Amino acid sequence: MYLKKKIFNYSIFILIFLIHQYIFLDFFPNNKGLLGHDYEYFLPNFIFGKIWFENNLISVPWFAPSFCCGIPFYPDPQTMFYSLQQLFYIFFEPILATKFLFIYFSLVAYIGMFLLLRKSFNFSYYLSLLGATIFFFNGYFIYRMIIGHLGYANYIFIPLYCFLLISSITNKKFSLRTVYLLLSSVTLSTLIYSGTGSTMFLILTSITSILLIFSIMSQNFISLFIGFSKSLFISLLLSLSKLSAAIFFLKNFKRNNYEPLIFENTYDYFYSTFKSLFLFPDINHFKKSVIDNGGPSLNIHEIEFGVSIIPLFAIVIFVLNFNKFKNKFYDYKLLLLIFILIIPFILNTSIFSLDQIWNFIPILGSTWVQIRWNALLIIPLIIFSLLIFNSNLFIKNNKYVILFLIATVVFQNIIYDKKYYHNQYYNTKNMSEFSNNIDDDINTAFIKGLSVFIDKDEKIIAKQRNDNFKLGFSSYFCYQPIFGYTLQKFPKQNLIFNKKIKISDNKSLLIGDINLNNNTDTLNFLNPSCFLFPGENNCNPGDLFKKSQINNLNKFLKYKKIQFKKHLIQSISDYISLLTLIFSLFFLIKNFYNYKKKGSKNCPF
Repeated sequence: MYLKKKIFNYSIFILIFLIHQYIFLDFFPNNKGLLGHDYEYFLPNFIFGKIWFENNLISVPWFAPSFCCGIPFYPDPQTMFYSLQQLFYIFFEPILATKFLFIYFSLVAYIGMFLLLRKSFNFSYYLSLLGATIFFFNGYFIYRMIIGHLGYANYIFIPLYCFLLISSITNKKFSLRTVYLLLSSVTLSTLIYSGTGSTMFLILTSITSILLIFSIMSQNFISLFIGFSKSLFISLLLSLSKLSAAIFFLKNFKRNNYEPLIFENTYDYFYSTFKSLFLFPDINHFKKSVIDNGGPSLNIHEIEFGVSIIPLFAIVIFVLNFNKFKNKFYDYKLLLLIFILIIPFILNTSIFSLDQIWNFIPILGSTWVQIRWNALLIIPLIIFSLLIFNSNLFIKNNKYVILFLIATVVFQNIIYDKKYYHNQYYNTKNMSEFSNNIDDDINTAFIKGLSVFIDKDEKIIAKQRNDNFKLGFSSYFCYQPIFGYTLQKFPKQNLIFNKKIKISDNKSLLIGDINLNNNTDTLNFLNPSCFLFPGENNCNPGDLFKKSQINNLNKFLKYKKIQFKKHLIQSISDYISLLTLIFSLFFLIKNFYNYKKKGSKNCPF
């Protein structure tokens, strides 16, 4: 009987995952054979990472000649060279790698949430399964993966991180607590190396909200947040190299192009949020309700947060049985939790002008799509729902009712109109062919100049704009959000084109030779070290390579390491991160060996 129950449970677990993949893998690519528009940025980056790995193995890819005529790569907060994501694109062709990437993220979301709910919060198997299902079906994860917002998709690591961190507090063995602490730190630091960028603040705030919920239930507030502080500190040490490089890069390119996008009134915010969370997002209402800030028009993927109607059902039960729960409200930690959860409301409505204070906070103040902060509500809503269901004996003790709720989540995702996502337009043909060419002969990958496609009216063609390095040319009109969506802050004025090749009646290719004779002491390519450490390299952002640096430039164009000077702080940060990584890996491997040798049942691996 026990074995049959276990087989049934595992079968349901696997079946839910397979249904999830059946529904959404069709978007990688979609029914037109295309990927989401932001893969236009990430896919060429991954292919560059493949070229760099073939030439330099795991050496730091400080700069990339492939885009923007020479720019920093590793310091870009959104690049992912040191990540599992990059490995997929090194060993598999791009479409297959993207499918594997989605499967990987889905597994982390599904299993991580299940472990958090089952092991940390001690919910029943089926309630944990319900929560895990809601989480990895949530719109914020699914549709940002389809669009190609890969940095935002790192949100799904939050449950796994919280499970590891809570285990570092609650486990009875000291050595295991340390192991879990290090694993949590490594998990958090990998997010920084995996393109999380400014989303890290949303992730940290979400983690804090989960820990507050756990501390309210366990009365383990002090030890939990001491552990969180330790984990953050170790993560900071592991990530210091990437963080300091990003700060050096970004300090010259502050993202203040647009005013924050906020709602005209509170009703519109709540209406939009309600529909996006529980029903289906209403993009027309959203566009009519927000104040025009002069920025790019946003589409439906920006308001995808769907957690299905199930949490709404839990809210109804809660309201109808409020007297049963009101004695739970006398806890200062709950007040802190509530304050955190109203942050999206504050940012999106300018209530009491508190959003103006937010604008003065470094990095955070440069963000403008504030609706993204609604993702903060997803996991607390799921945990809240399970707590309500757990208090209801009819639901708690009836697995078939819970399975019906799970089926409702799945059904709601099946019937959702996904037309917008089937109309995405990034064609992977260039990168797929280029990746195959690299596999055949890595020496075919080198840059011989700069280029840009123009139409018959000599206007720049913006689509596929980072793909030019397949042809051996660096993209002049590149896709790099750090410089602004229209490259407002890209110092490209010194670059020169000297050739025009007609491709068709409506399309031509402008080319600029590297050794263009312009009667100066400079070459026709940007020196990327000037974007990063201008003072140390005696130059300014946007300066070109000098003719005396021709050997360095030739190495750069062939994807080899180049000589440049770092800031002292960057050098120290690099050593700190490397030493912390070595120590962490040594400790984890040592403990892994010891536990395996002893055959310990408590082995966390």
